[in-house]
Amino acid sequence: MNTVACPPLGLGKGALLSWLKSLLRSHGLKAIDRLGQNFLVDPRGVEAFAREAEELGMSPLLEVGPGACILTYRLYQSIPRLAAVEIDHGLAWACSAIASRCMPATTITRGDGVEAAGAWRAPLIVSNTPYNITTRLIAAAARNNSVEAMILGMQLEVARRLLAEPGSGGYGRITILAKRYFRTRMVAVIPRTYYHPQPRVNGAILTLERARRWASGDEVLEEVARCLFTGRRRLAAKMARECSKRLGIELCARGLGDKRVYQLAPEDVEEMVKCGG
Repeated sequence: MNTVACPPLGLGKGALLSWLKSLLRSHGLKAIDRLGQNFLVDPRGVEAFAREAEELGMSPLLEVGPGACILTYRLYQSIPRLAAVEIDHGLAWACSAIASRCMPATTITRGDGVEAAGAWRAPLIVSNTPYNITTRLIAAAARNNSVEAMILGMQLEVARRLLAEPGSGGYGRITILAKRYFRTRMVAVIPRTYYHPQPRVNGAILTLERARRWASGDEVLEEVARCLFTGRRRLAAKMARECSKRLGIELCARGLGDKRVYQLAPEDVEEMVKCGG
């Protein structure tokens, strides 16, 4: 098989998996667990990402962690103004070879995708996200007002946390961050069998659309939320006093009553900072 043949998206999972194994073998590569590398090899999962990107209709597009460029190739067919950032040197090289033949207008860069999400001027980010960078990726994109939307693959449990409501078991700091800056909705559940190698848990695709722009001083809110959730089941008023001392920031607990930290809405944290200042 030609090592730079285009991904055979129309031939089913078996052909795509065979193509991936051949590509990795020809470049002397294998999935690296510490980088969260699980390759999406079922065309149904690829199409779920692509259809959502087409529906949003934004360009140019930044893909974080293209891996073997399977999803990249499908995205390119709809949004040719596309750049991808891959942290793994070997995969970046292999992906560049595929791009030169199959996606000539695409730029593949070796680098840190989280840093790119926080700095590049691209309205849409798509990532079959390595599970270990989901939180950092959302936080970086929240700070970058050029980002209008993200389509992210992640662990199903993380997706549920992002969609959680105040007071529920999965509600946490990352939920507050996501809810403050984005409108979040579930696109699809992705069975773990869609990946190679198979992760231990199922995944999901979420779309996050910009609801609020990052403003100067917002980093304080993020810092306060991080501190508060070190005691997520404690009384919010007590944690506010404790975080005031830890951070050297005046916080107030006006109107919190007997709320626990995990019951705080994003506006509660915002008010805590405002009335304390």
